Amino acid sequence: MLDFVRTSIVVATILSVVQSTAWSQTFLTTEEAIARIADGRAWNATTSGGRKVKIMLRPDGTGQFDGPISTAIAWRVERSTICLKIGFMGERCLLFRPVDNGFEGWRDGVPEMTLARHD
Repeated sequence: MLDFVRTSIVVATILSVVQSTAWSQTFLTTEEAIARIADGRAWNATTSGGRKVKIMLRPDGTGQFDGPISTAIAWRVERSTICLKIGFMGERCLLFRPVDNGFEGWRDGVPEMTLARHD
């Protein structure tokens, strides 16, 4: 019985490490995200609610939001996230992972927006 318990604990520990490692490897580092996303070119963004807008981020921490209204964006790095401050929407800090034609931004463990280019 003791061997069964030990084996179960070892298996559970290994699965936990594998899952957390796989999770962390799916997201870009902040440096990778900045280099690949904040390039001064417009992204077609789709929110989790299906709203479509355009977002452009410059390497200097500024950018542009074009949707129902147009406004400036400020962005900054906080720990492992990129925080986008869009005037009327407040600030959202996201982790990014690569997807087809772009990136997916996650907040609090759920996808919040997709950035895509079709060029």
